[in-house]
Amino acid sequence: MKESGLQLVDPEEAMSALGVTSHQIRFTSTIVMEEPGPVNKTAERIFHLLKEKCRKLKDYSIQLLSDGSLSIDSVIIKVSACDDDDSKTILVSWDYQDEELGSFLYSLMENMAS
Repeated sequence: MKESGLQLVDPEEAMSALGVTSHQIRFTSTIVMEEPGPVNKTAERIFHLLKEKCRKLKDYSIQLLSDGSLSIDSVIIKVSACDDDDSKTILVSWDYQDEELGSFLYSLMENMAS
């Protein structure tokens, strides 16, 4: 950065010039869903719902990861078992820049749980 005037640079370049590291803001919310059966079946059901039924997500890459979580851009959806076998905890986590997508997916999971 020049001392003699204002200059517009990429955020990465500015942070590098100043010796500052980047930080990410991530939002995480959980929902409890009444869903009997194994965790992986619930994750697969959510995956197929998002992949096949949700037109709003047609331009996004939706992946079912090996650990059973789902990835949609920076959004992660993780299904875990609750103490009783008939309930699951759905964790939805997203980066600040994907606020609209993360909020949409969280609302979708909330509606599924209702």
